[in-house]
Amino acid sequence: SESLRCDVPTVACTATIAVGVAIYEAHDIRFSSIGAAYLALNLASAVAERMLQRHLLAVNEVDVSKPALMILNNGIGAVATSCLVAAVAPHEVGALTTALREVSGATSAVVASCVVGCLISYTGLWLQRLVSSTTFMVLGSCTKMVVIAFGVFFLGDASRPISICGALVSIYGSYAYACIGKKGGQTTQELLGGATLMLGAALAYSLSWSPAPLSGAPL
Repeated sequence: SESLRCDVPTVACTATIAVGVAIYEAHDIRFSSIGAAYLALNLASAVAERMLQRHLLAVNEVDVSKPALMILNNGIGAVATSCLVAAVAPHEVGALTTALREVSGATSAVVASCVVGCLISYTGLWLQRLVSSTTFMVLGSCTKMVVIAFGVFFLGDASRPISICGALVSIYGSYAYACIGKKGGQTTQELLGGATLMLGAALAYSLSWSPAPLSGAPL
């Protein structure tokens, strides 16, 4: 069996990641009670999904191959998503059909996207067998921030300085989590000290920087 671990370093590192994400989006979002409820539901379902996957893939393994699990996972998701789109936004079905028929290369792009999605799903199932649920989610957050950083520095994506600061804080939280318990690595005190300094610098910077007011309806 696999025991659950909940200690101060783990909580501190995951909290650092969350604070970094909040700083990154702080000046681009508006509060909405409905949005907050959906966010909480999404977080709860994501955590439950990762824990269930870890349990079925590594703790109490199911007698199903990874390709079969990939097909099962994506098949159920495709059916559920299709039903939701048909019920909530039926016009999107017609728009997709029109795009596939009239836009050059649209079909190839959709097929390529599906292939990439299946490869990502297969890789995720393989990785989930090797690491804990928390590590898997931390890796996901870290890779998203790396993609954001790549867009900012190499593709010219616009980003405020405070957003870049938040991304760096989140990446540091991922790095600190990776170092916890690593033999010959940094000590817990050093990691927590570094996280505290990063959080303090980011919060001080966000308080001292006054962005231009944004227009538009709240999200």
